[in-house]
Amino acid sequence: MKRIINIILFVFVAIAAKSQTVFQLKSVNETVIIDSSYVNLLIDTTNTILFKDVLEVETANRFVPFKNIPKLEKRNTYWLRIQLQNSTDREYDWLVHMGFPSVATIIVLDTAGQVKQFKTGTLELGKNKPPYESFDQSFSVNLQAHEQKTVFILLKNNELMSSILSLKISELSNYRKQEQQRYLFQGIFFGLLLMMFLYNLFLFFTTRDLSYLYYVLFVGIIGLFFLNIGGLLEQIIPNSPRLIFALGASHYYAFVFYFVLLRVFSANITKPANLDKWLKTTIYTSAIGSVLITVVLLIDFDLFIMLSSVFTVLIVLTLLAFSVILSLYGSKLSKYFVLGTFFMIIGALVMVAVIVSGSNYSFLYAFEIGVAAEIVIFSFGLSYRFKLNEQLRLHAQEKLIEQLKENEHIKDEANRMLEQKVIERTAELNNEKIKVEESHKRIKDSINYASRIQEAMLPSVEILKLDFLDHFLLYKPRDIVSGDFYWFRQIENYIFIVAADCTGHGVPGAFMSMLGISQLNEIVASREVNQPNEILNELRRRIKKSLHQEGQAGQTTDGMDIAICVIDIENKTIQFSGAHNPMYIIRKNESTNAYELLETKADKMPIGVHPKENQQFKNNVLQLLPGDAVYLFSDGYVSQFGGAKNEKFKTKRFQELLLTLQHEPMAAQKELLAAAITAWKGNYEQIDDILVIGLKVS
Repeated sequence: MKRIINIILFVFVAIAAKSQTVFQLKSVNETVIIDSSYVNLLIDTTNTILFKDVLEVETANRFVPFKNIPKLEKRNTYWLRIQLQNSTDREYDWLVHMGFPSVATIIVLDTAGQVKQFKTGTLELGKNKPPYESFDQSFSVNLQAHEQKTVFILLKNNELMSSILSLKISELSNYRKQEQQRYLFQGIFFGLLLMMFLYNLFLFFTTRDLSYLYYVLFVGIIGLFFLNIGGLLEQIIPNSPRLIFALGASHYYAFVFYFVLLRVFSANITKPANLDKWLKTTIYTSAIGSVLITVVLLIDFDLFIMLSSVFTVLIVLTLLAFSVILSLYGSKLSKYFVLGTFFMIIGALVMVAVIVSGSNYSFLYAFEIGVAAEIVIFSFGLSYRFKLNEQLRLHAQEKLIEQLKENEHIKDEANRMLEQKVIERTAELNNEKIKVEESHKRIKDSINYASRIQEAMLPSVEILKLDFLDHFLLYKPRDIVSGDFYWFRQIENYIFIVAADCTGHGVPGAFMSMLGISQLNEIVASREVNQPNEILNELRRRIKKSLHQEGQAGQTTDGMDIAICVIDIENKTIQFSGAHNPMYIIRKNESTNAYELLETKADKMPIGVHPKENQQFKNNVLQLLPGDAVYLFSDGYVSQFGGAKNEKFKTKRFQELLLTLQHEPMAAQKELLAAAITAWKGNYEQIDDILVIGLKVS
């Protein structure tokens, strides 16, 4: 009885739809667009019309043809009616592609009155949909030879998004062959992405270079984007349509890391002068814009379409502008970025041209190929950057060795010239020459002996070899003996570390340094003092007493500038007190991934006689964190003259240099600091003793 009723209803539908043009299916070898002239539309403004109502003649007569698919407003329900006829002599399954409707109900009615009904749509749960056949929303219709069926599509817009319709039809088996080609290509494509992702993730963990992390995030988001637009993400998480929908703006976050990588590739470009500032602004703007676009996507899909189009155009124009700048002013490293961007743009343009013209289907892969080429080229660029950094480091070491050899050669040459001039003088001066040489030898031997004594008094750096502490010691006396000295000592759970700069250089400074070392040994060992300010107070008292300093006119004002810290091994705290010399701690800001320099200032008074000598030194207590780098130093490094203008190295340049070295281990930092000051000094003389102590908490 029900079957008879359905046949009668089909007859009514056929009578009502007699004015509607039937879409003839003739070719099985291509995907054909269903022109809007073959589609009738019924707009249900009351949202009450059911399928049985549509079959009634009165309601069926309300279907009207339309030329363009209108904007589907969220407050209405839409019924589409399409009549399909298989004009071939064989039975075929036909796949109807709908584009991306949000929620749709499909009802297929044949001449025998049989009704087939199912749901689909971008925001429909995967378990409710027909078997997956294509990357867009689709359904299959079986048509016998010359059979005709009427297809009803009921569209109800979800609150998140409007439907985007693009009606096409293809023979199912032929389409599956095309899909197999697509799967093969996607397997190669995603395999390449995964290989680049894992390889550079490994490089990040081994080198701790953030550039590789930025690249990994860029590749990961690109992969997520292509999984989404290719329909694969829906297969991986079939019952999470809203999550997949929210990921529709994921590609904008890839652009954020794209511009971060651009900043990495253009690090050494000096023109235009504000390039780095422009890049920072672009990164922050694209990040904020991506978040806003995502929020809009979840609120108003139609507004998202409009804003995303504008945002995409702005990003592409910015990308092209920076590419032009890098092409004009960039180094070989930046050319990798330009070349990768070129391949991506060419791939996108070819894909758009193919979609617009309907040309060869295989060229739709052009964008993926362009992106894959871009990702591989970017990886090569990062490898080239790593190679450049290694070459610079090795070059600095070679320059240091060459400089030392050259200094030794200059010294030997000067001695030979002096000897030759003395020989050429009269024989009467030979005896005087011998006396001078003997005197010089005695003095030099005395100084060398004093140097050995001073070295013997200096502690061994082995004290600093602890499980949680890495270190380096850069110690470059100006003369054979030094006025700078370092001092280490461990008493129970406390490590005492001192960097001091005594008045004068050479022998006078060396005497002061030995006095300071001996007094520190007595103070810390005998008094068991573990607070740096108390040590400095007592050291000042003893130095004044040893040098008979009472602040009267004509008395010596010798003394020393000193920085002392005490590390509590158990609690990982550090106490600091200083006489003129500060302490630096460089710490990574976890929110910005940037390193920051924290300066703990010293008191503005020396160890010795001073107008403020009645004041007590201050004690500073700080908590050490893993990764902290601590630096104590004298003023010899920042006071060195050199450079193009023969000026001092200065504190600001020293701080910036330390910040740039934070990716290097302590041993490498020592070499790079030594190379930097040697290069700065050039042919100028070293004017002061140099002392830098570096510690890093693991």
